[in-house]
Amino acid sequence: MADLVLDPSRLPFRREKIAAVGTLALVAPIPLGFTRALEPHWLVLYLLTLALFLAAVHRGRIICLRPLWQNVFGLAYALLFYFDLRAGSGKLLPATIHLLLFTMLAKLVSIQRERDFSIALVLCGFLFMASVATSFHFTIVLYLVAFVAVCWPVLVKWGLWRDLAGAPDEWTRDRTAQKLPSPRSTALSLVAALALATPLFLTLPRLKTPYIRGIEQGREVWTGFSENVDPDVFGVLKQSDRVYMRLTLEDPLTSLQAETLRLRALAFARYEGRTWMKPGAGFVNVRAESESLMRMPGVRAGELAARRKMSIDLLPLGSRYVPVPVGSPALRFGEDLVRGRGSLAMEFDGSRNLRLAFEPEGTVHYEALYGGAVVLDRGAPSPQDPSREAMGSERVRSWAAQIAGSFGNDQDAERACRRIEAFLATRFKYSLEIPPSGPRPIEQFLFETRAGHCENFASAMALALRELGIPTRFVTGFSGGEIGLFGRFVVIRGRDSHAWVEAWCGPERGWVTFDPTPVDGRPLLHDVPFSRKLYQVTDGVEYYFDRFVLSFGQGDQIDLINRVREAVGSLAQSMRDGLDALRSLRVRGTASRFAGAIAVVSGVTGLGLLFLLVRYGRKVGFPFGQQPVPPASAAYRRLQRLLRRRGRGLTPSSAPSETLAAAATFGERAGGLSREIVEAYVEESFGGRAAAPLEGRRLNGLVNDVRRAIRASAAATQQAAPQ
Repeated sequence: MADLVLDPSRLPFRREKIAAVGTLALVAPIPLGFTRALEPHWLVLYLLTLALFLAAVHRGRIICLRPLWQNVFGLAYALLFYFDLRAGSGKLLPATIHLLLFTMLAKLVSIQRERDFSIALVLCGFLFMASVATSFHFTIVLYLVAFVAVCWPVLVKWGLWRDLAGAPDEWTRDRTAQKLPSPRSTALSLVAALALATPLFLTLPRLKTPYIRGIEQGREVWTGFSENVDPDVFGVLKQSDRVYMRLTLEDPLTSLQAETLRLRALAFARYEGRTWMKPGAGFVNVRAESESLMRMPGVRAGELAARRKMSIDLLPLGSRYVPVPVGSPALRFGEDLVRGRGSLAMEFDGSRNLRLAFEPEGTVHYEALYGGAVVLDRGAPSPQDPSREAMGSERVRSWAAQIAGSFGNDQDAERACRRIEAFLATRFKYSLEIPPSGPRPIEQFLFETRAGHCENFASAMALALRELGIPTRFVTGFSGGEIGLFGRFVVIRGRDSHAWVEAWCGPERGWVTFDPTPVDGRPLLHDVPFSRKLYQVTDGVEYYFDRFVLSFGQGDQIDLINRVREAVGSLAQSMRDGLDALRSLRVRGTASRFAGAIAVVSGVTGLGLLFLLVRYGRKVGFPFGQQPVPPASAAYRRLQRLLRRRGRGLTPSSAPSETLAAAATFGERAGGLSREIVEAYVEESFGGRAAAPLEGRRLNGLVNDVRRAIRASAAATQQAAPQ
């Protein structure tokens, strides 16, 4: 014990400061125990050691190691750190956290100078940052509030101790100072911190990629979504209850067909031995522009009319392939993917597989059109296409011919597919517990086990049809999902992953979807009990936390800025309309002049703020002007807002035909001018037409002409009315 110095009076408020910084060091690393960043037993050892040290401090025993022992422990841990990297955890992140915990303890038992307190506070800050940076669950927000509630009083008292360093007895005598800060001031400071942090979070520039990329602790990164499928190797995705996709639709879910909620991720054509192999060639590069629809292969511009929008948020699946709703004619990807690239590089192959040029590391947001006439895939397979390659099993061919019957044309081929689909779905059993198959897995499934999961059923049907000469694909993706608590959205979990078959049924029908899995094994669109809907609330909170906190990036900032600009523009236009109305009524008097003055001042102030944001926003991190709204789309939005203010029940999702019908109610001239705007919008959004240099000016002039035509129509109607 000769090496331990018990001296509580070497520095002013030494005992109080050590207790305060030790409390922060005790609270800072707690979230590390709930992630894989730190093994729980190491955290427990650290907390117990620190708790014993703080207990001694509260009893008045301040432990301080001599420099010799500090150097000995430092050299010893340097060897342990090397061993930890080589043979221990084997990873830089856990080893660095171990080092940080040791340094924190070593500093607390070696405080001899005032600056040692500052170093200890910095170490607490590093521990806090490590805890927050490795936590991805929304409950970390509760920890943040709790930590700030502990940290703020410590910092306030720290400032008092610094001011009273020359007269420490004042702290003992003044009971009021010891109670600072009060609970009320602490609560107000928390609210003020949140009020300041929110706009900073929304406006501070985002990094395209982090400088240091570690493992995502607390997340199940490997999902089991495989790009090479062996039906015997059953992944974890099908057994996962985690939410992987969230769909938000415009139509009520009661009017949605189950087939619409079949999302096609990857279609396999090559079957080698016992494994479906992902496509290796035949991809064609395409570019997806921001705010523009990307049509699926073979889809014409005229097939995009009368469609609704489905908003999709996809969490990382460990794959570059993008799930696409079956029958969707076009997609639109979010600004966050296109941001910094000008456009998004993608690849399509002959099986309509959509592959990104990179593997997404965060949530991918995109939109898909749905509803209306079914868009068929009529891409005929070539004679050498892998979808025609049969196993050459006479036993399977004889079984398929017996079930399907004879056929001689494309219509008979589809009928044969339906018969085999129905036979498998009704005569076989769905099960997730099956033994590994032998050298001939398809024959073993059809003639021995007669039970399996969706991949076994889809593989058997696809290969049996090939024995009859019908080209087929093995398709994986998602099917069905849970109807959300508030309607109009669907939660898709890992257990909703599914496999099915696409078969070629001639040029008229194209590739037709078949699902041979029994009904009890098919994920369907379904409602859930109220207790399960409460569980969806936590899933929704976690989703929004991931989407708008963890994954909030430059694209989201641009979208937010565009919305603010549109709102300011709408406000300015409303003020101008108000001034025009005052002039048309020719109201005189003090009240009208006062109201007009207020409107003019407000309009000028709003326009001035808008000018400052546009002029100087880029200098403070706002990327104004990098991704402007296309001219025809901007004019179309202005037209809809104008008609909406005139009492027409339009929404941003109203079809162009509804917008034209609303404009026609104001007369022939208003309808004709509006038709030019709507046609330009349809060509720009769905026809891929590039805008001319002066297109925006011309369309804005047309919108102004429509406004004058509406006013003239209203004036004529008023004059014709009986007085």
